[in-house]
Amino acid sequence: MEKRQYNTHPPRYEYVPTAIGQDFRPVLIGMLAWANRHFTPDGLSVVLQDRETGAPVEPMLVDRNSGIPITPERHRYVAGPTATDAMRARLDLIESRTNLNDGAN
Repeated sequence: MEKRQYNTHPPRYEYVPTAIGQDFRPVLIGMLAWANRHFTPDGLSVVLQDRETGAPVEPMLVDRNSGIPITPERHRYVAGPTATDAMRARLDLIESRTNLNDGAN
């Protein structure tokens, strides 16, 4: 957040998100949706709403390039260019366990 003065007499400030804060918004929206699904026995206290239609919005994670929803069945984690050997081994182990479980079905 960044503190910005919007009034000099008396001094008043507002707090606005920086570029990093704006990039974090999808994470917060995802956390809101997760919390609404799992921790609201008395009902929702905050709902994401479409400004034009007034309809509630149910966020989902999609691949920006294809528009395809990201799911464990279609997507996996792989080592990036700077991954350590330990990270590569861990991801390989996860992948091998996933393949074993897929073969059991």
